[in-house]
This record gives sequence, structure tokens and C-alpha cells, in this order.
Amino acid sequence: MDFYRDITFVAPTASLTNFPALVRIRNDQMKKRISSTYGYDVAFKQNNTNLPFELDYYDSTTGSGAWWVQIPSLPTGSSTTIRMVYGDSSITTNQSSPSTVWSGYEYVYHFADLNNMASSVGNYTITQSGTVSFADVSLVSNVLTGRGMRYLVTSGYGDNVACLNLSGHLETRSFTMTLWGTTNVIPTQSSFVRARSGWWNYGILLSSGNLTHYAGAAEKTVALTSTGGLYVYGAGTQGDNMTWVLNGVAQDTSGCSTNWARWDDASMIMTGTSVASPTEFIFDELRFSTTTYRSQDWMLYEQNQVIHHNDYTTYGNEYHSGGTPVADFMPWMRQHPLLD
Repeated sequence: MDFYRDITFVAPTASLTNFPALVRIRNDQMKKRISSTYGYDVAFKQNNTNLPFELDYYDSTTGSGAWWVQIPSLPTGSSTTIRMVYGDSSITTNQSSPSTVWSGYEYVYHFADLNNMASSVGNYTITQSGTVSFADVSLVSNVLTGRGMRYLVTSGYGDNVACLNLSGHLETRSFTMTLWGTTNVIPTQSSFVRARSGWWNYGILLSSGNLTHYAGAAEKTVALTSTGGLYVYGAGTQGDNMTWVLNGVAQDTSGCSTNWARWDDASMIMTGTSVASPTEFIFDELRFSTTTYRSQDWMLYEQNQVIHHNDYTTYGNEYHSGGTPVADFMPWMRQHPLLD
């Protein structure tokens, strides 16, 4: 690789192993040095060891991109630094290894490519049913991870249900859901977005201007403003342990049901819409795990590293592979270089 920059993550409150961390660039000058139009020549190392990662997306026009990098260890005592390397024109294929990065997850949706609605892992692809049409879906930029799926339904009011199917029957012990609400018109009728379970133990309900999060038998209601808001949600169970994190803050989980959660035909459901009262959300990230329990510390760091990205992630300056700094701009005048 011809170029590199170091990326440093703050220490978590509890040690985390094989953690998928977000690396995100926006309108960066690196686009001058990333060789592949699709960002295929970007890779990550730690102490000269290659790290598994998944390329979420890369836009060569703007220089924006997002990658999920599996960090072997995030200790509590000190920050952790990895190296982002790029600029090798001989690399023309995707180096992603999502099956490694998302080990323990049943499915992971990034919603970054409307032409590819498949999960990064597992054998699931989003399908439509009810009154919904993929015509109601569009791609948006500059959300939490860089790209998201905008879902806007202005018809089908009443008993008609607009639905995006995510998977079949699952019995899961933990999951995380990341979404950013952008409802510009406060609904006057009930409408909801839920990852539907057989017992409705977990989900998100939008009704009369409020957003209610369910985790087991517990509820947390947040007022929805006219300009929308940020909603990041994670919950999980293992035995008698219950974790529930909302917008990077641990919630009171007393009274929650525990042991396991049954998910039947998990879906995102929209109803109660009208032209004057639309259902509108941007889905940025959705993950379900059926085999690996995610602790509260994991979920807190997972959410905050995305929500408060600049506080949790520091990007160093660019260097040539030999260690000399990259000069982004060197003007010329009358055929003579001007040193900056």
C-alpha cells in the first residue's frame, strides 16, 4: 500500500473482544489516493497483522465511505490504535470478510445499496408484502454510518399493513437495532416500526408523536419532535440477564422478561399512514444475533462509537508508506513550486 493513517479508539468501560468498530470518512481528501472506484484497495492492520473487515460502502465521487473492522481486543486501560492502508492500484476485488466480522450474528443489514437488499451474513434478503412497494424506499447519505434507507409511506391508512420482511422464525438471545427517525410530520394516528416477535417482547412503536421502545415487559417512551430525532436501540437476553440500551444510555430493565425471545417472521411494519400523517424513517443498521450474547458494556460502546463517533474515534494524519507526511496541496506559480 502507498498510503496509511492511524485510527485510535478510546478505551471501553469493560474489555471487548473481536469487536466490529465503525471506520467512517466523509468528503475526505483520501479520495485522491484511494485507487479503486469502489474502495477495494482499503485495508486495515494492527502491528502488521491484517484485520478482518467489511466494506459497507464507498463513494469515489465524494470520498465518503464506511467500513466495519473487527478489533481483536479493546482493553479498558488504554486506547487502541489500528492502521488504515490504501492506494494499491493492483487490488481490484473486494477484500471484505463479513462472515468473520459478524460471527455470531444471524443477519446484518446495512441498507447502503438498494440494489442489494441481502444480509451481509446468513441467507436472508429483504422482501416486501402488504401495501408496501420498493418505490417507497430511497437511499440517503450522511446518516450515522454514512448511508441509510429512507422509508416513506403516505398511503395505506387504516388496516392495510406495509411490511418489509427481514427473516423467518428465529429464537434469539440478543440483537441490536440502529435507526434514525426523520419524521417531519408528527403522526396523528398510530403507526409503528417493529422488529416483530411472536410475543411482541421487543420493538419500537410510533404513536401520536411518541416513540416507545419495548424490551421484555419494560417500556421507554421518547417524545418525537417535528424535526425527527436519533434512535439507537439494543436489547438482549441470556438466562436471567437482560440488557437494554437506548441512544447510548443503559435503561432500567426491572420487570423485563428473560431467558429467550421468539421471533416469528421478523419484519419492519408500517401502518396508520396518510398523506397528512406519513410514516417516515431512515434505517441505518439492523443486526440480529442468535448465538452470541452481547453485554451491556458491548452495546453501550457499540452505540456510542457510532452516535458520538468523533469522541470515540480519532483519525491521524496521512503518510506515505515510507513514513513521510502527505502534502495535500502544493501550489505552483510560474513553473516554480511554492513551499507551504
